[in-house]
Amino acid sequence: MTNTSTELYSIGYGRFPYLLIRNAAGIYTQMPILIEYNPDAREGIVIPMEDFEDIDELIEKVYLVWLDIVFGRPVFTSNRVLRQPSLLSTHSLDYIEMKNTNSTEACLVLGKDDCYYFSSEHPSIKPSNSIPKGGSLWSMKFEKIEFNEGSHYYSED
Repeated sequence: MTNTSTELYSIGYGRFPYLLIRNAAGIYTQMPILIEYNPDAREGIVIPMEDFEDIDELIEKVYLVWLDIVFGRPVFTSNRVLRQPSLLSTHSLDYIEMKNTNSTEACLVLGKDDCYYFSSEHPSIKPSNSIPKGGSLWSMKFEKIEFNEGSHYYSED
């Protein structure tokens, strides 16, 4: 059974903030950013609130975690433990390696018009009010995600 985008939203996908990794032209992996970790509710990269004092520190911390992903170093995540395809309620907290990522670009999306583009080829963090849209969107477990009108976030509009 395939998980729906609504089910994926319930565990963190399509909610701000999230990291959007560009895997190839038009192919993205979304990784929710978990600032307040709750073991029963979410999947994503864990960045505890006590690790930063302001939004600039959060942006830099996510950038450094993304570089860890790019270079194959383990990152702290909350992940679903899949015992059957539709099981979404059991999570494990661990350091994992995100394998097969050859991305040189990513975007930290904080809101509908607030994001930061990352580049590893020319190390940089660039603010923008134009968030990515369209293409093929995938979860950390390689499940296809589809939100309204090609958005990468969930909107009830």
